[in-house]
Amino acid sequence: MTLRQRDDRKEAPRGEQHEYSAPGAASPMSPDSMGSISRHTSSKSRSIKNRLESTAPRSPLPVVAILFVLLVFLSVAASRYELKYVSEAIYSEDGKPRIWAGRGNKFSIRDGYVVPTDFSLSRARNMKLPTPVISVGFPKAGSTSVFSYFNCGGYASSHYTCKKMTPTPERTDKCGPCIENNLAHGRPPWSKCLQKLGRCGHQDDWCGPCVRDNVAAGRPPLDGCGDFDVYAEINYSYRETGKNGAFKIYLPQVDHLELLHEAYPQATFVLNYRAFDSWVKSVDKWFAMRERYVNSEIRGLPAGVGKKNLELRQFYEGHYRRVRQFVKDHPSHALVEVDIESDNAGKTMEEAFGIDAACW
Repeated sequence: MTLRQRDDRKEAPRGEQHEYSAPGAASPMSPDSMGSISRHTSSKSRSIKNRLESTAPRSPLPVVAILFVLLVFLSVAASRYELKYVSEAIYSEDGKPRIWAGRGNKFSIRDGYVVPTDFSLSRARNMKLPTPVISVGFPKAGSTSVFSYFNCGGYASSHYTCKKMTPTPERTDKCGPCIENNLAHGRPPWSKCLQKLGRCGHQDDWCGPCVRDNVAAGRPPLDGCGDFDVYAEINYSYRETGKNGAFKIYLPQVDHLELLHEAYPQATFVLNYRAFDSWVKSVDKWFAMRERYVNSEIRGLPAGVGKKNLELRQFYEGHYRRVRQFVKDHPSHALVEVDIESDNAGKTMEEAFGIDAACW
């Protein structure tokens, strides 16, 4: 080493002394040594990262998903058990059955939809009045409210349909695809199918055709029409023939009240009603509803009558008077009248049946 080199090393700042290393020796910060340090640091970082990840709390999502699937499974199992449950007949002090026995698979159905029902509610108490409960009011007079009330109370109830609607490709009815499309999109099963296709099938699922066929065959009106505690609407509407056929309505609660009495002398009748002016406004807003009355041959309303409000009023109010008189003449029936637009409607039903007014 020369004198000049020694002087330069002495004068160099402390942090720069590494520049003056012995000839042929590798510098502490040479590229080779830097790569070695980098690899060591990278390996150490990965080791630390792995340790941190191994001790970090894991996401609860898999556990939540497993619990959700388990809950769904238990719910389905409970529902199937409930459907298989067959309650025994419950008898009042006079020995008359309060609830129909042998109902088989229990369910409630409204307009083609099976509606969830807590049947434990009805098992916990007796209905104050005998079943079956049959609505003898008119459509557009609160039949859906009647259904919802009893379903809320835990009783097997039907509204318009008495059998589970099961449209399948194997069924040849031309309305099948329309109904299936409605079900797939959460709409009522036959929404607009009747208007588009004329005569819409699957009527074997409806209460009205079931009653009509039984009457024609001389069987009890509700035979094979489901074993329900409550029949909230047993009438049905139909189109006579073809796309341009006349719309009509079948009202067994009007035409066959005597047959209902003969087959079910202990049945409870619910006379759901509303003021005529309110009812007729609802009728005129519903698709072809007035036309159905006018075109049909109904007891107290001959075909062609009903275009005028006065004619329809006489029929409407006359039916309610007739039902009241019929029950007076046949006191084995209980009659519960409920004004669906009254603030006391729920209280009226609770006093009669023992189901909480909040269900109305």
